Amino acid sequence: MKKLLISLLVFTFINIDAQWYVMQFGVKDISELNEDQLKIAFDIAENLVVAGKILTIIGIPVIICGSIVMYNTSNEGFYQHEFEHNVDIAARFLGGCLITFLGIGLEGAGIPILASGASRKHIISVQLEKFNTSYIPSIGIRINF
Repeated sequence: MKKLLISLLVFTFINIDAQWYVMQFGVKDISELNEDQLKIAFDIAENLVVAGKILTIIGIPVIICGSIVMYNTSNEGFYQHEFEHNVDIAARFLGGCLITFLGIGLEGAGIPILASGASRKHIISVQLEKFNTSYIPSIGIRINF
């Protein structure tokens, strides 16, 4: 039974075509997109890059702030005061932990979003080059000897 479930899962994932251009535009290959569709996809990819940068940039100070709160409360000590004071210190330490984990989550989401957006942006810009038809008219001189 276990082998059957594993083989079904493997074949299910092999048959799924989950590229972003298939889901978004319904084409099998990115080269089938026209110029307008590529420009829309390029704008979306730029937005992904910006969102990834924002999440990554915000995540670092959040991690630092949470770590500072944890460090300061751990220096006060959990066992040096009476029970009422320890609850307050433990609550602040737990708050610092939560802030740190929030920053780690922001980093964990921001870095892949940034990487996938940059990758899409590069792929789309390569595909957009085939629609770039600008050229400089010139005159060539040929001399045969």
